[in-house]
Amino acid sequence: MKKLALCGLAVMAVAASTSSAFANQAKFDKDNSAPSTPTRGLLDCTDAIAAGCGFTYTGDTSFGVNNATAYNCHPFVEDGPEVVFVFTLGATSNVAIQMVPPADQDLDLHLLASCEEADCIGYSAGTSVENIAADCLPAGTYYIVVDGYAGSAGQFDLSVSCTDCAGPVDNETCDSADPLGCGSISLSTNTNGTTDNYNPGAGNSCTGFSASGGDLVWSVCIPGNGGSVNLTFDEIDYDASIYLVTDCTNLVGTCLDGDDCFPFPCTDVISYTNVGGTDVNAYLIVDGFGGETGNGSLTGSVDCCGPTAVERTTFGGVKAKYGR
Repeated sequence: MKKLALCGLAVMAVAASTSSAFANQAKFDKDNSAPSTPTRGLLDCTDAIAAGCGFTYTGDTSFGVNNATAYNCHPFVEDGPEVVFVFTLGATSNVAIQMVPPADQDLDLHLLASCEEADCIGYSAGTSVENIAADCLPAGTYYIVVDGYAGSAGQFDLSVSCTDCAGPVDNETCDSADPLGCGSISLSTNTNGTTDNYNPGAGNSCTGFSASGGDLVWSVCIPGNGGSVNLTFDEIDYDASIYLVTDCTNLVGTCLDGDDCFPFPCTDVISYTNVGGTDVNAYLIVDGFGGETGNGSLTGSVDCCGPTAVERTTFGGVKAKYGR
């Protein structure tokens, strides 16, 4: 089995953030039972093909050479021949890279910060069309590598598109959380371009999975003696993770409820009732599995400590949307 995944991009939002991640990742389908050891200095960029925004290309890895077999951003053995592209970005931009392989060959897509397989900052390693979405990628020179899993080789189509990088979202952290509102809730969310501030970790007791995608955060005061939060989050174009916590520095230890449904697309559910006699101040965090960001729809009802019930319909950080 081949694991279907898009690794994180360590360039999220601005260059100052180096721990964040983007893009898509499903939870299984590719063999990583014997992880490869990343090599260094084997990739050959001597004849790298020049690429840029608006670039399209049809090529064939069968005419390439297998130099690099292991990348630092995923555990899969890429021992097929590779084709290398050099990509210079003149200004910080949202960058979408797509590679369409032949149906009978398993080609993977990598984004490198230098001509070095150990400097991989993003990848798409599925079994069909591969996509990397890098929001607010800083200006600089990057390398795109099409490589073959388990010796795969064949023809492919590559395209690169760029859009302007939008400004920062104001509710990416618990310190800057927007009030969730009370009563009936209807929120359209977009985490593209947000930073990975929170991650409950793999195998946790809150959602069950790690969440290295960008975050959006809302605050809510849940009244005691039966106040409740009942929400559903419909995943539109990414594998989301949501959780309700009382301490953003201790996500798992203070988790009131969380969900990371599978397989994508599906509906995440938050259901919590405060049976205690005191009010609970909490934070609802919308995150993404495997570095993913994208669009979702949050609906439901919230009992909160204020006397006024209002319906909120907003866009949480509307930014560039990439088709997967």
